[in-house]
Amino acid sequence: NVIKLSDPLDMQEIFYLRNEIFVKEQGYSEEELYTPAVNASSHFLLLINQKPAGCISVFIDQNDEPLPLEQYVELSKHKGERNAEVYKLALLPKYRNTEQWMYLVGNVYFFLKTQQVQKVFISVQGDRKDLLDFYTKLGFKKLMTFKNQHNSSDQVMATDLQSAKLKVIAKKLIQ
Repeated sequence: NVIKLSDPLDMQEIFYLRNEIFVKEQGYSEEELYTPAVNASSHFLLLINQKPAGCISVFIDQNDEPLPLEQYVELSKHKGERNAEVYKLALLPKYRNTEQWMYLVGNVYFFLKTQQVQKVFISVQGDRKDLLDFYTKLGFKKLMTFKNQHNSSDQVMATDLQSAKLKVIAKKLIQ
């Protein structure tokens, strides 16, 4: 099942997953696991057999506050819309080639719809072809490339929540 976390103590599960995936598997530093203090964030945890299996954080632009991604790129041409940023989607390796990720993404989709979000942005490491392909299959399109804090190239991708591909995932979720 997927739960939306509201208690800061529950964030320990999120940090556990991020440490397993981003630090141990992908070589991030622990400092990179933090959740930016800007903006209103919501955190979702995927539990399988009562154990953490995946997580995702989402930021929704509120009162002209920037999304975390805006420290690197200019998104002002999208400011007339209600935007969100998917931040640090993480899924343990043994669940990546299953449909479990669909529950996590689908629940976030429904949440963003209730928040009247129109456009969703995500930053993807430029050398992660697997992730670029994954998000393309979800309906995301590449918008621009930027240099991250490590001076390597990342891709900014975006999708409209009306994307037909996202709607297919949502339909599968409620079947």
